[in-house]
Amino acid sequence: MLRIKSQQNFWAGVFFLACGVFEATMALQYDVGRPAAMGPGFMPVLLGLGLAVLGLIILIGGLSVPGPAIAPGHWRPVVCIIAALVLFALLISKAGLAASTFLVVMLGGVAYRGEVPWLRLSAMAVGMTVFAAVLFVYILGQPIAVWGAN
Repeated sequence: MLRIKSQQNFWAGVFFLACGVFEATMALQYDVGRPAAMGPGFMPVLLGLGLAVLGLIILIGGLSVPGPAIAPGHWRPVVCIIAALVLFALLISKAGLAASTFLVVMLGGVAYRGEVPWLRLSAMAVGMTVFAAVLFVYILGQPIAVWGAN
């Protein structure tokens, strides 16, 4: 009978293996082609198989090498990061890039389990907002409103 020696590695391997098989299977609906004439499904199938092989290696390691048990999850970071992504998607067209980026960075900072000084977090949010505006709007020329809908 198989004995799992590392819960973390075993279940991470199962997850990677399942994701890789799913990705490769879904990508097979596109023309794969061959290495000399790659189709649109070539790289997704290759990446899915690579992920599945990596998952199998990690899974086998979880069966053969002792490791730690699975640590309990922390819900605040998960909820805050997902909420930040949803907030950005909802606000980008109405409030613009500046407000959306600032709020997302602030909400992402709340996800941190330690104590984050508000002044430092605000400074980082302002810096990321300026960086995003300069990069996407002025350097890359993306048609994104910086200060709200046009």
